[in-house]
Amino acid sequence: MDIPPLSCPLPSACHPRVAEIERRALAWAEEFALGTNELGHRRLVGSNSAAWCCRLAPDGDPELLELASEWTYASFLFDDDHLDATGVRPDASVPIIGEVLRALDSPESTDTSTSPYPAAYRDLSR
Repeated sequence: MDIPPLSCPLPSACHPRVAEIERRALAWAEEFALGTNELGHRRLVGSNSAAWCCRLAPDGDPELLELASEWTYASFLFDDDHLDATGVRPDASVPIIGEVLRALDSPESTDTSTSPYPAAYRDLSR
């Protein structure tokens, strides 16, 4: 089977403020202690979430692109830390998923979680 080369009729474009958006989104992640160990930091930065978001909307509002980048950085890392890490025991993720959903649904709530994710998602929801 011959697979034809990838073709896209739209020219590649990226938001001109991608570097600033990336810097600010990564600083936000650091503020919430996301990806603080060496592996987590490599995964966080390596996801290139800001660049991905800035390619989705090259003419987008920089503030909204920053928010989308923060969401994407947090969500990719959450997946790595809590969903992929549970392996054959997906039910082990239920408590942290509940905490994150509560944070998203009730950003005014407080939490006692030992995970940084509920506080990060609470901030995003606000």
